[in-house]
Amino acid sequence: MWKKKNSDLEGGLSRMAFLEKDKKMFEDKFNNQIKNIEELKFTITKLSGDNDVLRKSEQKCRDMEMKNDAFAKELERLNLIIRNKEQ
Repeated sequence: MWKKKNSDLEGGLSRMAFLEKDKKMFEDKFNNQIKNIEELKFTITKLSGDNDVLRKSEQKCRDMEMKNDAFAKELERLNLIIRNKEQ
């Protein structure tokens, strides 16, 4: 009878060891996922900041293009005035 109980206890301890191993594996996997999430959050924040800088730069380029177009039109107008005075 005690052999049966001893065997049952050993079997229970063996199953408990497997459960502890599985628990440790899941905890490690969970912790790695949390670490990956934190790294992704950092990367997203950095990319978002970079994207804002790019948007501002694009707007500056568009503003400069508009100024260049206005400057070209004014230069053309002045050239026409000069040509008309020369004739």
